[in-house]
Amino acid sequence: MKNNRLSWILPLIARKYPVPGEGPEISSVSLIVASVRGRSAGRITELIEKERRFYDIVEIRDDLINGPGGTVSTIMKKLQAEEIPFIFTHRDNNADRAKLSYLEATGFDPVALDLDVSLAGIRKDLKDQDVIFSYHGERRSPSEVMEEIRKMGSPLGKMAVPYRNRISFLEDLSEVADYKRRTGYPIAFMPMQEGFMGDRLLSAFYVSDLLYASLGKQTARGQPTVREAAALRKLASEYGKHGYQSLNDE
Repeated sequence: MKNNRLSWILPLIARKYPVPGEGPEISSVSLIVASVRGRSAGRITELIEKERRFYDIVEIRDDLINGPGGTVSTIMKKLQAEEIPFIFTHRDNNADRAKLSYLEATGFDPVALDLDVSLAGIRKDLKDQDVIFSYHGERRSPSEVMEEIRKMGSPLGKMAVPYRNRISFLEDLSEVADYKRRTGYPIAFMPMQEGFMGDRLLSAFYVSDLLYASLGKQTARGQPTVREAAALRKLASEYGKHGYQSLNDE
């Protein structure tokens, strides 16, 4: 029986990989998103190439790449040439500045743009681009947040919260799992706090369809490295495989 948890991503990468099997391997656990930041286009692209087997998609954190002018464009041009799928993200309170960055990124064919819900007003200017709406803020009912994002037309609901304690996170993880079970809506749900790396991995195992991991310096607190994320996926894939076999043997 095929696992369709990640089927939402297929249309996004179809224009790059029209033949099944030619794109990144789609896991039955989570897609690993390698999030990048830094100053040097050369150093960032070097990491992208060196660690390629540990991730599926790159996230360009435009607001955290502070090299000289043209650095981000150089990286995106490289990704486009190598046919490495990438999500473009720009966190900014200035909607006009954010819109300019997103419009520039569309010229390099990202698989999606990650747009904070606070910038929803610029969605109309991004026309035919695939947009993932994300929530970053204080704790709210995750099922309510996901439902709001779903109604905005996002192919995936993304939520990152700076939890103050693990009990609150686990309570919300349970609520997200229930929402996902009822709706089938693709989700990326994660704690955004130091000391919560294991909880990000736990969410990836049970709920999240995207697992954000660092490629070099962290772009968010609590991120695992891409190698740690890949190790979890290998473990989870093996566990699922053996579980499936044992069920068939009964």
